[in-house]
Amino acid sequence: MRKQIREGRDPIAAKRKALPTNCTFREAALARHNERACDFRNKKHVSQRINTLRDYAFGKIGDTRIDELKIPDVVYVIKPIWRDKRETAERVLQRIVAISVWAVLIGYR
Repeated sequence: MRKQIREGRDPIAAKRKALPTNCTFREAALARHNERACDFRNKKHVSQRINTLRDYAFGKIGDTRIDELKIPDVVYVIKPIWRDKRETAERVLQRIVAISVWAVLIGYR
């Protein structure tokens, strides 16, 4: 990066150009999942994390661009399962938030 700055180039701008411009929630979730999969010792937990998103979120917001994801979209996912499956709803919500935060840090949002 320092070399790029010395050469008069903006390394952050170059990094942003390398990112996909239309990353969907599903693509962001899978990318984050692949990054974090090695952090868990239990393979069951690894599969549960992405499976809950697949079961409850991908069908509703999976094709939504991550930079266009709004709170009403998240409510649309969580509301139907909140009463009967509260713990699952909380986990899905936590995972959606984590993916959104990750997308901000990576530059997708």
